[in-house]
Amino acid sequence: MKNIKKSGFGIIEVLISSSIIISVLGALVFAGRTSYQNSLYIEDKNEAMALAQEGIEITRQIRDTNWLDASINTHWNDLVMTGNGEYSAILADKNQKYGIVQARLSDGSLRYGLVMGSVENVKINSDSTDFTREVSVENVKSLLTDKNNEIDKNLSDQSIKVNVKVSWGEKSVTVSEILTNWRPNY
Repeated sequence: MKNIKKSGFGIIEVLISSSIIISVLGALVFAGRTSYQNSLYIEDKNEAMALAQEGIEITRQIRDTNWLDASINTHWNDLVMTGNGEYSAILADKNQKYGIVQARLSDGSLRYGLVMGSVENVKINSDSTDFTREVSVENVKSLLTDKNNEIDKNLSDQSIKVNVKVSWGEKSVTVSEILTNWRPNY
């Protein structure tokens, strides 16, 4: 009888090649899933940063509108809207939280204001993440010193630091800016 040589793969070769293919595919799926999760996080973080910057811009607009309303009763730091559409000075306490509101005043105009003790729920579009935006204001005395390293009282009374924190899920971003009374004799 002749010895017939069999060609083909044995069971061990098939198992080894299958495990290599499965390992490579598993790594590709993991890399794809991680990339997708990172892109979702970056999208949410970009939206949160835009909302935080918008909060800074709205606070700046409130300050600027106070200069433009030509009332001697309104001051540059009157950022808090009361129930009757009037404004009062902001408390420079970083633990006090404010939400941003837009209200129609008695003269029919729309004005932004900060409301004490509340946070604002904002949504960019219907299929996006829910974000929460809160504004806090703090005194900047420790940041404003003169040549002798002493606190410049004139500058510290004319400046506030606005912090806007936007949260979603367990994550958050904070944007800060110092607003000043750039027209102190107005």
